[in-house]
Amino acid sequence: MSELPANLTPVREAHVFDQARLADYMKANVECFRAPLKILQFEGGQSNPTFHLTDGGGRMYVLRKKPPGKLLPSAHQVDREYRVIKALADHSDVPVPRPYALCQDDGVIGTAFYIMEFLPGRIFADHRMQGVSSADRGKIFDSMNDVLARLHNVDYRKIGLGVMGSGMCANVVRKHGAPVHAFDMVPAALEEPHGGIHDLRPQGLPRGFAASAGRRGRCGWTGRSDHRRTSLIENGSGGILLQV
Repeated sequence: MSELPANLTPVREAHVFDQARLADYMKANVECFRAPLKILQFEGGQSNPTFHLTDGGGRMYVLRKKPPGKLLPSAHQVDREYRVIKALADHSDVPVPRPYALCQDDGVIGTAFYIMEFLPGRIFADHRMQGVSSADRGKIFDSMNDVLARLHNVDYRKIGLGVMGSGMCANVVRKHGAPVHAFDMVPAALEEPHGGIHDLRPQGLPRGFAASAGRRGRCGWTGRSDHRRTSLIENGSGGILLQV
């Protein structure tokens, strides 16, 4: 599979940046890069705009960047994406793209960005997976389970992601529980004493899941919240390559 994805467009006006400056950066920071650089943009509603790059030697890359404009401090953390991908690439058997470079200098193309390997393959947006045989569907689902199991076997602390993992469960509960309490979204039938769903607070977590944001949990496995067909690449033979 070497053809370009069908969901590529010219760079949209709101996301245009200095392509010459990017080429200069890649010449200095990306191994084997050759000018000139051709840039297209992936369609879709990614919170972090995503671009397809082809260099003068035909080598292809993917660039993900923060969007332009004023952003919330905790949003669009492309540096976290890069660090997770690099840690998995360097210290695990989880199939991820090769990461090339992280740039946090807004002076290059306007916002922080990172560059990784482009992996050709199929993404099944349609749950019917039309045109895929029953046997191949079985291979794909088996491979999805295999990749998820590999990911769960990774101890995030041993691959250098301990700071990211500390208090994660508590942070997720706090983030999603706050709107529930602010807008009183839980039906009365689910409130105490019917199940305690109304108490969506970090202190309600089991001890092993870090009951407070500042306390490290005992769980050492790594998980992924959106492990589904649309966030995975199938390589044409039933093998799954994680698209992060």
